Amino acid sequence: MPSVPAVPVAQSNPNQNIQAVSAQAAQAAQTAPTSDQTAFTQSATRALSNYDKAWTGYASALRFAAAGSLASAASSAGSLRTTGAPINAASFLSSDSQVALARSLYLQQQLAWNPQASAAFTAASASGAIRIQPDAAKAVRADQRLRQAADLISQAQSSGAPVNAAQVKSLLDEAEQLHRDSIAEWAALLKSLAS
Repeated sequence: MPSVPAVPVAQSNPNQNIQAVSAQAAQAAQTAPTSDQTAFTQSATRALSNYDKAWTGYASALRFAAAGSLASAASSAGSLRTTGAPINAASFLSSDSQVALARSLYLQQQLAWNPQASAAFTAASASGAIRIQPDAAKAVRADQRLRQAADLISQAQSSGAPVNAAQVKSLLDEAEQLHRDSIAEWAALLKSLAS
């Protein structure tokens, strides 16, 4: 039988393919968040959200106290029930007690958020993902304005004088704007960690 010469098949270098695949896998591993990163980002986002809600609740309690509407909450509980508004135990507290409750919830959530914020900032620095650096001065100024408003209300209540509602409103408006800006910056940083 005559022998048929074999036609050489063009073979690519198998090492070249393996190197390309492993390079793609390494790149995907660097860009894709790990399950630990995802869990951390979700946990930090929840802590930020809870802190934001507690901060807003405290600011609202101060606004209500300044307006004098907290003192009438317990007396109007019957009318609230007929309008379908939710009644909770806090609605039966005095104005001072509601502000104190809101402040303690705010401080509790702040204590939960601070280590998360520190860890998020550290993780962003380590990964080089810091494109947006949250301005800590905004959060500090927001908390200062919140404290100033609380002090004005407390002083007015202890002296029996009327609350300077315009001054409290101005302080709280500025505090809320600073707080919103700070929360937006932290949310953007957490989002950059997730991607």
